[in-house]
Amino acid sequence: MQNFLEEDYNMEINKEIEIKFSWPEQIDESEIIEGFRKTIEKQSWKVLSEKTNRRNYIYYDTSQFEIYRANETLRRVGGFDKKRNRSGFSYDYKTGPLDCRLITKYWCNEILSSREIIENLSLPFQEVVPTIPAETYHRILSIEKNQNLLEVKFDNFYLFDGIGFGELEIEILSGKEKFLQELAIELQLKLGLLRVREQKYIRAVNLKKLIPLEF
Repeated sequence: MQNFLEEDYNMEINKEIEIKFSWPEQIDESEIIEGFRKTIEKQSWKVLSEKTNRRNYIYYDTSQFEIYRANETLRRVGGFDKKRNRSGFSYDYKTGPLDCRLITKYWCNEILSSREIIENLSLPFQEVVPTIPAETYHRILSIEKNQNLLEVKFDNFYLFDGIGFGELEIEILSGKEKFLQELAIELQLKLGLLRVREQKYIRAVNLKKLIPLEF
């Protein structure tokens, strides 16, 4: 992820280059993780670190679901350890193609109003409202090969009414993008993964059927 710092310490803009997969419901996540470990070992990737964490989210949109329709994401992220992070919350606005997103991020310790979210992220909307709450449990690995560094996330995404799904995200942190592409192709072939081309927010809105039929 490339980082472009703003003069405001609380503000940052990141470029996120990643590939996302899901897996068939009949396959347990433990099988995917085991297959992933075997695959990266054969491909000579080295695991540098591994950790787990939990995050909670509130997603936002306009009353006309303009963010959903543009395949974008606006969310508040909580659950950070303040000893390791600059603030308790981040507000993220993701735009652009799924495999190369631009993320505008604002850090703070307060829950912002709709107007404050729009102002601090310089959003092109008159109003935004909360649409979906969610939680995630992440298993995160940093792996390296020939000085190319990737971050791998096994995400379990839960909506509060019991609906959810799993995703495997592979993001390049530094190095050549071809290493990301090559590993993604190998994992898809070996593990029977399904390419995901929508943000979690889009999938969540579709699962909850929030969009009226007349839209």
